[in-house]
Amino acid sequence: MTKKILLVDDDKDLLYGMKIWLRANGYHVFFALDGTSAIAMAKVHKPDLIILDIGLPGGDGYLTMTRLRSLMPLAHIPIMVMTAREATIHEKKALEAGAEAFFQKPFDIRLFLGAIQKALEPKPPHASAKNGLEGKGKRILIIDDDHELLQGLRIRLQSYGFEVLLAADAVLGVHLARKNEPDLILLDIGLPGGDGYMTMSRLRSHMPLAHVPIIIITAADASTHHDRALKSGADAFFQKPIDNQQLLAAIKSALGGERIKRSATGTTTPLQAHN
Repeated sequence: MTKKILLVDDDKDLLYGMKIWLRANGYHVFFALDGTSAIAMAKVHKPDLIILDIGLPGGDGYLTMTRLRSLMPLAHIPIMVMTAREATIHEKKALEAGAEAFFQKPFDIRLFLGAIQKALEPKPPHASAKNGLEGKGKRILIIDDDHELLQGLRIRLQSYGFEVLLAADAVLGVHLARKNEPDLILLDIGLPGGDGYMTMSRLRSHMPLAHVPIIIITAADASTHHDRALKSGADAFFQKPIDNQQLLAAIKSALGGERIKRSATGTTTPLQAHN
């Protein structure tokens, strides 16, 4: 079956050229000039891949990606980002937001085609087990007011089989934790409705949550908050931007019973598991 690709860019000349090139390579192509139209087109055509610019009218690429990920029929469609913006600033941000690949314009067309082919490859059904992280039956609550980070982490963790709950403020986070009793909590420090330390204290005061692993993820200064977070009961500490592989390793260790303290530089010290 011919794969469908949705191109989203406000550069009409680029869209026209890419449409011809992709059709010549056997793909069925749709295009949109802005974020709002992209979401409407995706709902109608259910593409197999979305290629998305960051600088868009009607909501930039990050906002458009977040909106796409919030719609269940579209949540798992792979997204590749292409942009003329600075790669040193946007590449890591785009990948953390859930993009499959990042390309800065102008790009090598052969590498771009290879990335498209890779993004469209069927995902192995047991990819999470092969990577040593099996989340089936495990529930993770993420409490953070960074909407892009929430959606990016949700997509990655769901791909490993985790059930993921999201909260953008401390009050909702504590409510969801008490109601759903997650197996692990990812917690920001700077939150509306109470900071991360207050939230951690409220979580620990509820007996069923007293020993649930909590991993801190924050943009706050590590030299100020790293030791305080660990002394307050966090199982690991990460400063944004997050290294996803290190975070996944910390989640695996915490859920496997080997409790660790992770510094901002990624070094770890095993701790005795909670009884």
